[in-house]
Amino acid sequence: MCSRAFSVMEYDWQKFDLPPFVGGTFNHADFEWNFNDPHSIKDIRIGRSYEFNITDPTIKRLNLDFYDPRSPIVSAAFLSVCDELGVQYRSVPLKVSFSGALDSTAELFLFLPYQSASLLNRGLSEYQEDRVVETGEVMMDKSFPGQPVYSWIRKFVTEPVPLNLFHCIELMQLVVSERFVSLSRNRGIKGVGFVPIDASYRYDPWCEIPI
Repeated sequence: MCSRAFSVMEYDWQKFDLPPFVGGTFNHADFEWNFNDPHSIKDIRIGRSYEFNITDPTIKRLNLDFYDPRSPIVSAAFLSVCDELGVQYRSVPLKVSFSGALDSTAELFLFLPYQSASLLNRGLSEYQEDRVVETGEVMMDKSFPGQPVYSWIRKFVTEPVPLNLFHCIELMQLVVSERFVSLSRNRGIKGVGFVPIDASYRYDPWCEIPI
C-alpha cells in the first residue's frame, strides 16, 4: 500500500525526559559502512564488534529506544516495529558502558536501514536546486546518480511511496509513513519524534529560503 503522508524522524528528548545529548566515544574511529549510501549497506561485510562508552557522568542508564537519526542507536522494541512493518535493515549489536562499567540491562543496536526513495513531486513542489560554484551546473547527489541536491524546499508535495521507513533522497534523512508513526506511538517507543511533511514543512538547511 502506498502512502502520501510522511514524517521526518528525529530524536525527541524533551517529550520523553531524556538527555538532549549522549556524550560518548565508539571503540572504532570509523564504521565499516557509509550510512549516507544505503545501497552499499545491504551486502557489505561487517566483521567488527562495536562498543559505545558514555563519558557523561550524569547519565547512568540509557532508557530509550531511538537516538541520533544520523547514526541511529535503537532498541529491540524499535526493531520489532520495523519488523512488523516490513522495513528492510541491518542491525549491529552495540555494547554500551557507563564510566567503564557495562550496562547489562541495555540491549541496543546500530540501525542500518538500506531502502531509499525519491519522495518529492517536482512538478507540484517549490524548491531550488544547489549549484556547483565553479560551473553553475546543478549539483548531483553522489550516492544517487541522476538525483539533484536541493538548497531548499519551500513547498514539499509528496509522491506515493510503498515504504514505511526509508532514506528520503531529497532530504538526506530518514522518513517514515503514518503507519510507522502510529505503531511507534502505540508501542510507547521512547526517543523518537516525527516532523510531518505537510503544508507547513520547510527544508532549509542553510536558511536560504527567500522571504
